[in-house]
Amino acid sequence: MQTSYVSAHRGFILQASYRVETGANGERRPVVHLYGRLEDGRTFLVRDDRRRPHFYIRAADAERARSLGAARLEPSDERTFDGAPVTRVEVQAPPDVPGLRDRLHSNGIDTFEADVRFASRYLIERGIKGGCEIVGEPRATVADGLLVFDDPEVRPAAVEITPRVLSFDIETDPDATRLLAISLYSPGIDEVLIVDADSRAMPARAARCADERSALDAFCERVRADDPDVLTGWNTIDFDLTVLQRIAARLGHPLRLGRDEGALRLRKAEGYFGSGQATIPGRVVLDGIDLLRGAFVRMDDYSLDAVAREVLGDPAQLRARPRGVRRVRAHRRAARLSNRREAQPRAARVRAEPLNRHDPRPGRGEHRVFRLSLSLRARAAPRRRANRAQ
Repeated sequence: MQTSYVSAHRGFILQASYRVETGANGERRPVVHLYGRLEDGRTFLVRDDRRRPHFYIRAADAERARSLGAARLEPSDERTFDGAPVTRVEVQAPPDVPGLRDRLHSNGIDTFEADVRFASRYLIERGIKGGCEIVGEPRATVADGLLVFDDPEVRPAAVEITPRVLSFDIETDPDATRLLAISLYSPGIDEVLIVDADSRAMPARAARCADERSALDAFCERVRADDPDVLTGWNTIDFDLTVLQRIAARLGHPLRLGRDEGALRLRKAEGYFGSGQATIPGRVVLDGIDLLRGAFVRMDDYSLDAVAREVLGDPAQLRARPRGVRRVRAHRRAARLSNRREAQPRAARVRAEPLNRHDPRPGRGEHRVFRLSLSLRARAAPRRRANRAQ
């Protein structure tokens, strides 16, 4: 008698989202997308279309809710905090929730868990906080080795991985309308892509790109080849990615930076304390300025140099610049001057270089922004514990 064996893959979820697909009958179907990295280093995508968006109302309000457009009502074993039985309200797709929820509220019907995000609910229901075990076989291996699992069993597991981090920064003309250079740094990349139509000699660790489109092509290719879990920088969302998206739109360039099909999506900050958000399929975008503010560290000057000097506290090391980097910056200045326009340096800029390129000790080649974010989190931890104790 033969027994079937289903393999289990352990990994860490980096991004939870969803996409709405339309079936042959025109019915919309939300599909949960979980991107992450397995313990063996491979990347994965879990797709699950078996769940429907839902929230709850009191069972006593079910008939009135039906008359207001709540067409799919299902019984539930859940109860409110005061012990009242509830009914589950299902909708076709997550974007349908806010409208129905607000309509019920305006008619005096309370809702429960109507603000829980669809992909987050998927993880909450399974008790997954990051680490997971995927039971099943991958359906296919798509671009760049991404393993795709369709409707597997996903359960919590204690998993630790070391994420791959890529830092980048762009240089533009003073109006931020024309791309001049893109610098990149990770354990596998140390390079500057320079837009130069004059075929001038490039300094060490610099590559010439004939035009802006070529620079965007090269940037997307470097990101695809390095396959980082995290893209980071300083003011990355509000400046670098925003400007790149605008330039790509002008050139008709797809600017594909993700592990899967899907465009870069940016959401502007809302309110004084809000921060912008960037979504790239399969990758996490961490902005150094947001990490700083999220750690409740107040600074008089939010430029990268000022923050790094305050947090890392080693001015001599921060001032040290390898010869190749100095040559790259000299070339950037020459590129700006070729436009006969005075270049205004950005106040907040990430420099794509290790702290000390000649230091052989492990970990000393990490990018300054990534190390800075770890320092900020370490400084904020005692403060958060003190707040909880009060």
